[in-house]
Amino acid sequence: MTTPEIRTLSASGILLALAATLAIAQESPYVEPAADYAPPAQARIFAPAETVAVVGDQHILAGDMLGEINQMLAPYIGKAPEDQIEEQRQKLMRQMLPGMVESKILYLEFLRQVPPERFKDVQQKLYDEFDSEKLEAAMERAKVNSPAELDDLLRRYGSSLEKQRRAYMEQKLGRAMLGKEIDFQAEVTHDAMLNYYHTHSNEFAVAGRAKWEQLSVKFENHPSKEEAWRKIAAMGNEVLRGAPLAAVAKRHSEAPSAAEGGQNDWVTKGSLASTEIDEALFSLPLNRLSQIIDDGKGFHIIRILDREDAHQIDFVDAQAEIKDKLKKEKVQQQVMAYVERLKARTNVWTVFDEKAAGETEQTADNNRYIPR
Repeated sequence: MTTPEIRTLSASGILLALAATLAIAQESPYVEPAADYAPPAQARIFAPAETVAVVGDQHILAGDMLGEINQMLAPYIGKAPEDQIEEQRQKLMRQMLPGMVESKILYLEFLRQVPPERFKDVQQKLYDEFDSEKLEAAMERAKVNSPAELDDLLRRYGSSLEKQRRAYMEQKLGRAMLGKEIDFQAEVTHDAMLNYYHTHSNEFAVAGRAKWEQLSVKFENHPSKEEAWRKIAAMGNEVLRGAPLAAVAKRHSEAPSAAEGGQNDWVTKGSLASTEIDEALFSLPLNRLSQIIDDGKGFHIIRILDREDAHQIDFVDAQAEIKDKLKKEKVQQQVMAYVERLKARTNVWTVFDEKAAGETEQTADNNRYIPR
């Protein structure tokens, strides 16, 4: 059984956790801080060294999340009110923590199975792997020239290079546990795919769509409808005499697409605010100038460049997509069941276990891991 890439389980909460714990390993971009940037002390909900969860004998610190959270919020520092920044930081931590707990549960299971005398060798091997495979790319993204500079940048966000190495190690070891327990090549039968196709037929319905070019005048820009009519008629006659519609649109049209020569990309049926133009797009012949259309806000002349009728994707064409989706669902179900089994024998506490002021009992329960 082979160990999959993280993206194989992107729909699973546990793998969202694995991705969230490691910004560098997942090669997410760094947000470049201002030269004098440091996250304001008053904005931090928790100090980096404060324990926010305990999983078995493993502690999760606020600093394990603050690095990524502060990178996410950096573009808004100084632009949004500080109390809103603080509120978002706390929300992000609350959202990320359950996934990190699940990631830590997998890591703890690895520790249960590996002989203690082997752990240091495993740790050093994965730290070296991080340095050889991830460090250089991380420095390039962060636009720094050395590991020391990268570490300094990460610390300014509340993280550190050591935290990134450790997160990489725990991610790899947790993924190794999944590789041992989960069948990533779960069988999907033809009947299951066919049943999915019929019960989710709306997913394979393709709406009609069209793209077109347009000349317009707005009533609000003219003293009378008669003057607006004269202008739109003059534009249409100019095109009929051989002028490129794009050139006429750029010179005279008042449509939002005038700067692009009146060109409009694909739209689906029923998606336009102007029902009159929408109806014309799906009823008039292709490549012919329409009559003048009055939609209550202006006059328009359109020419349909291409159109595709609404249709249903055949089962044969949808089969590969359905099989991939059902396989991922089966894998996700296995992962969730496996993690639940591990939770049942792992004591877990988080800082959010206590019901917050004004929080309902149900909400509090949803944020609590209760050992069974």
